[in-house]
Amino acid sequence: MPEYNEARCVLDDYNFPADGATGVSVTIPYVNQHPRVQLWNGSDWVNVGIKNWRNIVVNATPSIEGVSYHAGNGYVQHDITGSLYGNTKYTFGFTLDITFSLLGGLGSRTETFTTPTISFTTGDGPPPPPSTPTLSSPSDGETGIYLNTDWLLQLEWDDEDAEDISLYTVWFHDPAVGWMEQTDRSRYSIVGYFMRLGYTLNYNTTYSWFVRKTIDGVDYDSPIWTFTTEDSRGEMAAGKMVELTAASGDIDTTDQLAMFEAWQRAFIINGEKLKIADFGTIKLSHSALSKPHAKGDLLTQNQGNDNYAYMVVDYTNPDKTETYGYAYYAGEAEAFDTSHSVSGSGEGSSFTPTAVTNPPHWYDYTAAKGELPPKAYLGCLYNGRIVLAGNPAEPTQFYMSRQGDAFDYQYMSNDPGSPVKGGQGDIGKLGDIIRALVPYKDEYLILGCASTMWVLFGDPAAGGAIRELSLTTGIFGSGAFCWDDTNHFYWWGNGGLYRTAVPGTPVCISRIKLPQLVKDEAASPMTHRILMAYDRDRHGILVTITKLDDGSNSNYWYDLAVLDDHGVGGFYPEVYPKEYSAYSLLYYDSNTPSLRGLLVGGMDGYIRTFDDAAKNDSTGGANHAIESYVCVGPIHMSGSARHEGMLNGLDITCAGGLDGGSQADSGDITFKVFTSRTAENVLEQMSANDNPVFAGVFKGPGARRGSTRRQTARGEFLGIRLQNTALDETWAFEDMSVNLKASGRVK
Repeated sequence: MPEYNEARCVLDDYNFPADGATGVSVTIPYVNQHPRVQLWNGSDWVNVGIKNWRNIVVNATPSIEGVSYHAGNGYVQHDITGSLYGNTKYTFGFTLDITFSLLGGLGSRTETFTTPTISFTTGDGPPPPPSTPTLSSPSDGETGIYLNTDWLLQLEWDDEDAEDISLYTVWFHDPAVGWMEQTDRSRYSIVGYFMRLGYTLNYNTTYSWFVRKTIDGVDYDSPIWTFTTEDSRGEMAAGKMVELTAASGDIDTTDQLAMFEAWQRAFIINGEKLKIADFGTIKLSHSALSKPHAKGDLLTQNQGNDNYAYMVVDYTNPDKTETYGYAYYAGEAEAFDTSHSVSGSGEGSSFTPTAVTNPPHWYDYTAAKGELPPKAYLGCLYNGRIVLAGNPAEPTQFYMSRQGDAFDYQYMSNDPGSPVKGGQGDIGKLGDIIRALVPYKDEYLILGCASTMWVLFGDPAAGGAIRELSLTTGIFGSGAFCWDDTNHFYWWGNGGLYRTAVPGTPVCISRIKLPQLVKDEAASPMTHRILMAYDRDRHGILVTITKLDDGSNSNYWYDLAVLDDHGVGGFYPEVYPKEYSAYSLLYYDSNTPSLRGLLVGGMDGYIRTFDDAAKNDSTGGANHAIESYVCVGPIHMSGSARHEGMLNGLDITCAGGLDGGSQADSGDITFKVFTSRTAENVLEQMSANDNPVFAGVFKGPGARRGSTRRQTARGEFLGIRLQNTALDETWAFEDMSVNLKASGRVK
């Protein structure tokens, strides 16, 4: 019996073009190939019967429309019924799985065959349609896109036709907004087409995009791809702070200092010391250039073998020896090197880097165009502009850079993004000393002055206008303000603590409860620092008043959780150890709940937080008891004018006492009882905490049998001071009972 141990596929060509044929007609109505399966029986090839045809795959480039298949007895037929494009080279073949019968009742067998590839070129005919763009990066469905800066997210594609870049637009889909056309941001490089997305992205969001090529009014769209961002703002756990060593000794901490963030840089405004801590750019050092590269120029370093380093220039230092920019790479390049030349897309000089430095960088803040003020003490980012003020030579003036360019101060360039200062363009010049710059998003900028408050609405070079907020109060200083979660603006003004919506009418909310607040504190901008911060966790505002020379302080917690009939919360005075005294406040909105909270920068150089679980203050590695108290009263003891009353009993239920629960039980509560003929005198006694009628301690936690105090006290007004000053204790009470009765006229 023969042995069938080898199989082959034989093609019977009919009118299919021969391999290498040219001038093939584009209108062939019927072209086919018949494959036959043969087995080697030891001496000859023998045809076998076909049982089944499966998984027929066409390998054709370019793709061919109008392809069909049908199987007959012992063969499969491949038909091209559509038209081919003219003057086009096609390569063609196919792969098929065949099950065939063995002779002599030996069963069946399955083999996979790939036919030889045949190439042919068509003659004249209709041209193929333009190619569609081919997307490449981010890959379709890619997740974990790290947002180190919004505009540096790069969308990349290619096109085999290599059309002019002006034919392309990028369409971008934000699920919260819909489809948006991103125009005039495409560029072409040797590695393909790309666009740096000029759109602020959110974390943990899926976005879609595609590229459209338009030729003679006809759109050719790429497939739609998606990518998903992630919340990858890295955070360091609490611990020792890291010093930017280059900044050591280059800041005058004895002088006023402001700092704000813009474009991955920290801008330090410190009088004549205007500095930048740069955390986003790459620095290329080189010999002095005859002509520097302009902002936005594209630098290219060809490192050979299709490896390229690119940089979008952001800034060149005044000596033209350092170029800073945002880098990206192609091929196997991972960084700029010091052995290949760098050329630019603009008029700047070519150079070979002598050093390549990753961030962070520390350098002087200087203007590439125009001039910065010689001194400044105030700064912020507003509407894409750096805003400076506080120049002692021009205390009423403010200075704004070009939109999107921190280094251009060439005023009045006669375009909507032009640098501007007060008195130029569409806005006027203030007549009051500027003490604070307070931007709200890109909607408006509050200009807080010594005696007045003003608001700049819109952009100063494009129809913006300055309007008054208040002509009767100014602001204490650059940090004496904050916003709550309902967009109300609070600040320390000439009469106390103010609140307003913008636009709106300011109200002094401290006037009723603390009418002498400003007089009592006697703070001066020359000797004190007043700071304010809204605590989102505790829903209140911390106001700190620190005497700069010795750290003595007087602070207030303004509670927004419970408001009176006038919409005003309670004021709670606080005093911190001198080394705790606040030199800076910041609510750190961390993505990690355990790291989120209000930060206090202390006089001693430490950054601290408020810990609800801690029962002591920590100073210098040691624990110190928290001295806290509450005063109840004055209470009219008889309820009638010019009549005295008698206190016959006092009882307090300390919080806690039952098993379980998530809250700590209360410790002991010390009480002191004061009486007097006037309410004012009772207040003074409770404040002085001296000479009570009687005093004692209620033991905690919980209610205790026989705890009522039966001592008596006589007077017209009553005050009770409750406190706890013990180490490792917290305290709270659930209720207080006071037994009073009238006792006669005041004699």
